[in-house]
Amino acid sequence: MTQKTFHPQTATFLGRLTTAFPSDLTSEEMQQCISDPNGLQRAVRSFLRPEPQRINVRCSVNLSRSVEEMIAAIGRLVDVDQQVLANMPRPRKGGMRDLVFIKAGRSLEVEEVTPWLKSQSLYPVYPDYALAWNADHPDFSATCPNLTQWQDKDGRYYAAYHFKTSIWSVVEVKLVRQATWGPDQWFVGTRD
Repeated sequence: MTQKTFHPQTATFLGRLTTAFPSDLTSEEMQQCISDPNGLQRAVRSFLRPEPQRINVRCSVNLSRSVEEMIAAIGRLVDVDQQVLANMPRPRKGGMRDLVFIKAGRSLEVEEVTPWLKSQSLYPVYPDYALAWNADHPDFSATCPNLTQWQDKDGRYYAAYHFKTSIWSVVEVKLVRQATWGPDQWFVGTRD
């Protein structure tokens, strides 16, 4: 790979930019990014960490309704790993809960989701609540593709999520994705 030579002022500017603003990229990495057609966008996004978008809702879960019934009520194509579904954490009691759908505006690694939610004063929510909201509001997930994820005792990550492709999935995360959620993904959390 040939390295592109930049004007000295460009390198100085990038160095000062990485010093002045928090970024995941070094000035050398930025120079490599700028050589890539989409690299400048990635470099600029590393500085622009917009305030996360939030949607607050109140949701009720009726535990007599099965997870399968909630997924079917969403009315979209479904990709469900039955073994994961059988071991999905369920709340002990139903009832009302305040949910916050929140969009990071940047990609998050699977391992970053829970700490990021906590940095926003939120906690992961039982999948039942996210599924119940989406079942009762099927158009919501089309405009706000959302997910909730959990971790088992062995450290494996699982998620119930929806993509713009109109597919609802309940699966082990690492088997399906590269363990990264995109910047357009909404996460579901709760304040308590």
